Parts: sequence; C-alpha cells; structure tokens
Amino acid sequence: MADVAGVSGVAGVSGVPDPAATLATADLPLRGIRVLECGGHLAAAYLGRLFTDLGADVVKLERAQGDPLRRRGPYAGGRREPASSAAAAAFHAGKRSVVVGVDDDGQQLLAMLLAEADVVVRDRGEAPCIDDTLLSIAEARNPALIVADLTSYGLTGPLADRDDPDLVVLARSGMLSITSTIGAASTETGPSRPLRYAGEATSIYTACHGAVAVLGALHARRRHGLGQRLDIAGLESLVAVLATSVPQYTYNGKVVTHETPKIVRPWAIYRLLDGEISLQCSEDAQWRALVAVFGDPVWGANPDWATNDGRVAGADEVEAHVAAALSTWPLADFLARAHAAGVPATEVQSNTDVLAWPQLAERQFFTTMQVGPADDPLPLRVPGPPLRFDGMLPPRHSTAPAIGAHTQEVVHEWRTSRRDLAATSPGDTSIRPLGDVRIVDMTWVWAGP
Repeated sequence: MADVAGVSGVAGVSGVPDPAATLATADLPLRGIRVLECGGHLAAAYLGRLFTDLGADVVKLERAQGDPLRRRGPYAGGRREPASSAAAAAFHAGKRSVVVGVDDDGQQLLAMLLAEADVVVRDRGEAPCIDDTLLSIAEARNPALIVADLTSYGLTGPLADRDDPDLVVLARSGMLSITSTIGAASTETGPSRPLRYAGEATSIYTACHGAVAVLGALHARRRHGLGQRLDIAGLESLVAVLATSVPQYTYNGKVVTHETPKIVRPWAIYRLLDGEISLQCSEDAQWRALVAVFGDPVWGANPDWATNDGRVAGADEVEAHVAAALSTWPLADFLARAHAAGVPATEVQSNTDVLAWPQLAERQFFTTMQVGPADDPLPLRVPGPPLRFDGMLPPRHSTAPAIGAHTQEVVHEWRTSRRDLAATSPGDTSIRPLGDVRIVDMTWVWAGP
C-alpha cells in the first residue's frame, strides 16, 4: 500500500476520545476493496481520496505524462513540475499510480486490472480509456464489478455528451441564482451580483454522492454477489442539495433568488469594530437573548417582532437596528456574550484563521505531507479525513504517488491475489442496495433528514 503516516491507537478513557488516536490500517472499513480511478477531473480524484481514507486500495490510472491534476498549481516552492503540485498531493495522497500505455500491452493491462477490481470510477477527463466495450467484456469475466460514472449531466438526456467545467454546471443548477454578495444574504446595499462558491462545488458534491452510491452497491453486492453501473450527474448532485429553494417553488410557486427574503430574521453577515460575524436567530428565544445582550434597547421590545413571522415582515428595520448595534462592539467581546446567552453567532474566518484554529488543532485535523521530488521534498499542510471511527482517525498519508510508481507492484499483487466474493443471496437483486438496513433518525432540521 501507499505510504502511511501515523500509528494505531485507542480512544481515551472516561469516554473522552484521544484526538491523536489513529485507527490501525487493518481495521479500516474498506480494507481489501480494490478501486480503479480512471479520470482527469476532480470528481473522480476526490472520490478516490475518500475511499483511500476508508482503507480501499485505490489505483490511479495514468498516461505516461501523468494525470492533469499534476499540472495544476499551486506548486510547492514555486517549482512548476508534476511532483510539486499541491493539488495533486492533496487529492492523490495514499493512492497507487499505474501507467497504462496506448498500445496492445496497455489494453491487456486494463483488462487484467478490470478482472480483479471491485470498483471502477470514471469521469470524462484526460485518462486511459475504459470504454463501454472493454467494460462489457470485463463484466462478463467479473460480474461483481461496480462501475461509477461521474459526469456533468448524466449518461442520458440532451446534455449527456457534454463535459462542462464546474462553474458552468453551477450556473445551470440554479445555485448561483440564490447566492449573492448583497441583498437578502447580507446587510450591504447596491446592485446584487451572483456569488460563486470558491471551490469546485460541482466536483465535490458529485464525488460525495458517488461515494454513497458505491458504498450502497458494495453493501448490496454482499447479498447478491453482483456489481452495478452507477450514473452520478454533477447537475443533479447540486440540485439535490438545494433543500429549501426548490420546495419554495414546488410548494408555494415562489422562485427563490439571491434577493428572496430570508425565512428567519435577523440573519446576515454583520460588520463589527474589528471583524465580521455571521448571526442567525432561528428561534424566538434566540432573538430575546440577542436583545438582552444588546442591553434591552427600546426597539428590541417591539411586540411586532416577538415572533419570527413579525421580524420577517419588518426585516429591513430589524436588520438596520441589529447592524447598528453590532457596529459598536469589539468582535471578541460580542461573541463571548452571545455564546454565553445562546445566540448563534460566529466570526467569519479566513483560511489563515482556520489553519490556526484551536478546535481543529486539538483534533489534529490537518496533516503534513511531503511534496516535490523525492530527494528534495517540501512540507505541505493539507486537510485530513473528516472522519473518525470509535473516536479514532484513519491513518494519515504523507505522500502522493509518483507517476507510475506502483505499476509492477500492482500488476504482481492483483494477478497473484484472487478473491472469492461470497454472497448471502446469490443473484437476488430485488432488494434495493440498503433495503435491509434500519436507521433511526434522531436529528433536527437538515443533516439527518
């Protein structure tokens, strides 16, 4: 397996987890699962990274020039070379790299790997081609093979052949129409402008939905022994998370935009003397607590604002009073009082703030990788897995693979180590992937539902 930093550990005593405890590699939930990552976009790369963190043997298939992500900055030490790509380091950490040629030997290598794989992840980026013809042959030899296709719009429909970049799919999903630099999302004034999420939201959401689909297919395979073809569309992955804006139209006929009034008030980003905070009072008790923090001003006793409906009706005046009151406070002082009173508010943090945040430091969320040529690597702090098992972290990966570094190793292992996948109900595909799983939802509002 690829280089892993960390040692196994155990949770702390008295019910308090040890933040440094690391799960042993042998105990990871996907240990033994073989994944072929065949893609050149971030969606496949991030899904592969998630499965690496869960213990799967993820093999990144590349051409001799390397994956496109290796040619994407920023570059450690300013060295514009594949080995120094910080993006490739973060997304490919812990994987193994196999170079596949374009000749007959390359096709034979793909056929062998497909015959021994559990999962294939494909997108439409620059990568060795695993086309449907080759897949059909592989599925005849390996009926347990699970194939996940990550595309912009899905494998069917009028846009099935399009491979659009992240921002284009974001715009088409409707997400950009409900985010803005001002208007209902802020106390700023002036012409509103759609505000892009600063990251590859389409790719990340597609990867996360893809990971859930693959996990479901793996669970179902334990029952019937058969693989499945999974179709995960980036557009649908984005629309699926617009939890309130879509129902606003389907239920009420209201088209939600970045100027649509908020459903609770106060709710915005506010300027204080020395920084900005995000504050949202979803409950009437939180509003009363906020008014008390402000020293019970006269406007806070307005009976029309005692309920959220009343505050929404008087939103402009409510927001003006709250913004004016907050503008006189030092940030740390207000947050201390607000948290003590149960008011949901927090500083709007920068990347620098997040990297230095004691909350993440104590949980040892960030990890340090070695990026660059093997004889002259540079340290790079990157986010670690946002997962814990019985209070323990998955092992940390300290390096990304060099191009083709594991070709011979993987070929030898996969050819000589065959698996027998026993099914509890062979051939029975009548039950949905998680049809035999029972879940008790004890959450409130968004996450659990």
